[in-house]
Amino acid sequence: MVQVAAADPSDLAARKALFAYLAAGKAAIRAKAAQNLIERFAGEKRLRGGLARDFGSEPNAVLTPLLDELREATGIATTEAWTRFVRSTVIGLDQWRDGIGYDLEALAGMTDEERAVLRQLFRTRLTDGNHSIDWRELEAVSSLGDTELLEQLKEYSDSEVRLRVSRLLGASDSTESELCRILSRKGGELGRALDLVPAHPTEKVRKALTARVRMVDEHFVPAAMVLLEVFGNVEDSWAERPFLFRVQEEGARGRLMKQLLSRVKGR
Repeated sequence: MVQVAAADPSDLAARKALFAYLAAGKAAIRAKAAQNLIERFAGEKRLRGGLARDFGSEPNAVLTPLLDELREATGIATTEAWTRFVRSTVIGLDQWRDGIGYDLEALAGMTDEERAVLRQLFRTRLTDGNHSIDWRELEAVSSLGDTELLEQLKEYSDSEVRLRVSRLLGASDSTESELCRILSRKGGELGRALDLVPAHPTEKVRKALTARVRMVDEHFVPAAMVLLEVFGNVEDSWAERPFLFRVQEEGARGRLMKQLLSRVKGR
């Protein structure tokens, strides 16, 4: 691994800025940034022809061996933290199923250039209308301190994204409102919303969750379990499943539904 110190502070600033542009959304900007880095910092080294052009043709070049090649040529060190983080972004079936996120602890051990290129990478991805935002990306953006990007995503079309963004920004009122909106809406994925109910045991959330339970849809059992846990002081909601299945079978207007809701109290 080559580690060459930049000549002066202005060189350091230029190198950091150019390094970030390697993750820009436009191909021409990525290629130009790579070419400028080579011209300014590679010195007399003999380089493979077309390296800068390859950055233009590969949107995710910074996560590929192309970046290693450019680093070697320009003396920009690769940290072990960078390697760990990039490795963690490869999400297989096991990581997806177990809800394993990116290695956020690695961010603290990176150089300024590495953190800068990641901030640009996530800005490029998360502002692309064709990209489906993953919660892992939002957690990384928050860990990188890019609150400006999170603010831009507060009105994102997907409610799950809005909910996570509100939580990451520490906007309690916004989180509660978004949580109630998701719970009250028929259909949709409730997993993340139900996970957040214990942290927001408000009267508004109780009413929204109660309304959702009354729908008796495909999410009835998990929603009712959370309702009993948070607002019914039930320690073992899993043991309530046989009863909840009977409530579900009887329907929203049945005697058992009234019995269920009588156990729930506001806080």
